[in-house]
Amino acid sequence: EDGLFSRFIFYTLGGLAKWLDVSPEGNKTNLTEHYKQCGRRAKDIYEHFVKYPATIELTKSQWEQLNQFGDRSLKEIYAFLTDEAASIPKRMGVIVYRITMILTCLRAYDQNSRENTLIASDLDFQTALQICEVLLEHSKLVYANLPMVSSNLDPFKQKFYDLLPNGWFSATQAEQIGAEIGIKPRTVREYIRPMVKCGLLESGKLGEYKKTGLPSLPSLPELKVA
Repeated sequence: EDGLFSRFIFYTLGGLAKWLDVSPEGNKTNLTEHYKQCGRRAKDIYEHFVKYPATIELTKSQWEQLNQFGDRSLKEIYAFLTDEAASIPKRMGVIVYRITMILTCLRAYDQNSRENTLIASDLDFQTALQICEVLLEHSKLVYANLPMVSSNLDPFKQKFYDLLPNGWFSATQAEQIGAEIGIKPRTVREYIRPMVKCGLLESGKLGEYKKTGLPSLPSLPELKVA
């Protein structure tokens, strides 16, 4: 409720039941020296930007994509979680920018750039955006499993939406999809109405609907460094 949850980047993963070699031959990497080297590099980068401070800017196209990401994410939160979770996508928009800034600075440092204005490349921006696409899903998962939240959420709503086809579909088709995962026709109709209202579904001719998601992101191999 105080916004603390949205300030964290969450990434959930399961552990593997795998025994690691604990003998002296098992890990020949000197972790102390490894992290000392990482620390020295971080210090060099820091000192570079103390000496040559820079402002990081996005292009018009990148701002548009960030706005699309935020708009779609906010609609999904309202549709599938709770109003209290709205801070998650709002904060994630800031995190996209911050990761973009970090990647831009790392690239500028490697190129020994001394420019006081750095324009984020499409490669770095798209990398940050795709990282945050994943992080947003992990944040939603963690939030949905909080003790005070999980008991009030409908676990089938998100699954139902994900199973809907990308093209136009009828209400009858939606009911058939719902039936496959144990959802009654009346419940399907109760799902569809708020999805249309918040913009996740587009309503066409009587009884026909279509998903309205965020335009697909360019794949990284197709991008060129600006």
